[in-house]
Amino acid sequence: MVSKILKKTEVLRGFIQIPAESRLELIGNMHLPCPTMLNSEPARLDKYGRLWSPYLKDNFRLAED
Repeated sequence: MVSKILKKTEVLRGFIQIPAESRLELIGNMHLPCPTMLNSEPARLDKYGRLWSPYLKDNFRLAED
């Protein structure tokens, strides 16, 4: 299992950057980019290890500094 705290850019733009140490576990030998699903919503996984989905865009509150 991989856990991560979303950064401001990720929340605003609608993607999750998969940590480098977890990419092999989550992506394996998949050919990228590829379509996928995130919480029953369409998403795509790009060659940089980012999971993009309209579901993520502005869907989370940002922590106040």
